[in-house]
Amino acid sequence: ATGYLGAHILKELISDDTVNNVYCLVRSTSKISAEKRLKSKLFYYFNSMGDEANKIHVIEEDITSNTLEKSINVDIDHIINAAANVSHFVYNDALKKTNVDGVRNLLNFCKIKKATFIQISTISVAGFSTEQKYFTENDLNIAQSIFNEYTYSKYQAEYFTLLARTEGVNVKIMRVGNLQGRISDGEFQMNLNENAFAGHLKAFYNVNMVSNDLKNSFVNISPVDETAKAIIYLSKSSHTNIMFHVIASQHISYEVLINQMNSVLDCNIEYVDNDKFDQTLDEYSKDIKKYKLIESIIVEKKNVHIKDVLVTSDKTVAFLKNLGFNYIDIDEKYFVNYFNSLNELMFFDNF
Repeated sequence: ATGYLGAHILKELISDDTVNNVYCLVRSTSKISAEKRLKSKLFYYFNSMGDEANKIHVIEEDITSNTLEKSINVDIDHIINAAANVSHFVYNDALKKTNVDGVRNLLNFCKIKKATFIQISTISVAGFSTEQKYFTENDLNIAQSIFNEYTYSKYQAEYFTLLARTEGVNVKIMRVGNLQGRISDGEFQMNLNENAFAGHLKAFYNVNMVSNDLKNSFVNISPVDETAKAIIYLSKSSHTNIMFHVIASQHISYEVLINQMNSVLDCNIEYVDNDKFDQTLDEYSKDIKKYKLIESIIVEKKNVHIKDVLVTSDKTVAFLKNLGFNYIDIDEKYFVNYFNSLNELMFFDNF
């Protein structure tokens, strides 16, 4: 519940009249208790939570612990796992410990408690392929390629989540997409430098150009508050053993996105041919300080023969519509709030 999405899921839960109690597993640190750690995150995103905050019960615990059953001696009917180590590059077993072993612990706990397990995953598990492929809500292994350890750990977590069905555990998997600022006010995550997509925008801003390749491309933007609401709608549904792609059906063209950046931030990002763009990136890469400004793009540059697997969400969008939920369209007001929010955090400043 201390993460960007987790905090918004918690807000939706306590705002729900059908929810009486929410128990949050939170790790403490050497400097701050679990309860203070959660309160500080919630205050950052929402200021005051009102009387609804009385539904929140903090349990100082770690999902990697083998003592969950002893620590949580209450009746539980659903567990939503939004905990994850989101580091894409690590040198030990930290990713596996949290993202895989932690999930297996929670699944065992759900089996004992007869609770439904809801795993928050990522559409990145769709991976890449040398041929054009589609990834639906019915898929997991489509012989895709996965190149980083974080995504692979989420793939493994899904595998064990689906495996738990054979042991009688009710499960749901919510694959989320490109989580960005709230639809309500553009508010962005605390650890904004960990957001890869925002890092790309920062790179475009700093080099003051973007490749022509992107001009006719589209990107999915999923506001975090809308995503959290959709997850709660799907979690409350009586259907189990279903995977969902919780991504907004609207796709934004990069042309619109860059035009909005230029307008709101008063900059002049231009489209250039691919060779000039690559040459500029190469020049920046030779200087350590400049490299930091474009690092997110360099890290994610792929072999030209590798294609993104196309993720479909038709099934989830239709399911949500039947439940009474429709995503709010992203418009010019959203981009004004979004870019102003990032700018107020000095995200685009060149230090």
